[in-house]
Amino acid sequence: MTQAETLPHLVLMKRKDVLQRIATARNTTIQDICTQPRRNLACILALLLCQPTKDIEGAAMDALGSVAPALRDNDNSLSSWVKLEPVQVACEILKTLAEESESRKPHVSTCPCKPFHELTSLDPSWFSNSCHAC
Repeated sequence: MTQAETLPHLVLMKRKDVLQRIATARNTTIQDICTQPRRNLACILALLLCQPTKDIEGAAMDALGSVAPALRDNDNSLSSWVKLEPVQVACEILKTLAEESESRKPHVSTCPCKPFHELTSLDPSWFSNSCHAC
């Protein structure tokens, strides 16, 4: 149960050493612990999508690829990972934003659905309507 809470931060901080120990304890790979169960992947993607950076997709794929190069191989993109669990990623983004410290909230309060704009930019067909908050 704690992996959904800890793995995203370990991926964000690119702590491959710690992730490898968790994978070894589970008798699997880093890629597997990041993607199975799917909630782990959704939590990781949500945290990566909520980071204050100009190139969210590049930064997210860099973090994923740093800990598990296979996550970046075979033309995998951030959009392809989000498409596996778009609803769960969206829910995890909302939870992540709700838990933000007050010092980070101004970053997201400009438009409360900024991470959803990032999802839409990855694949505009996901959301048919434009943002009403902006």
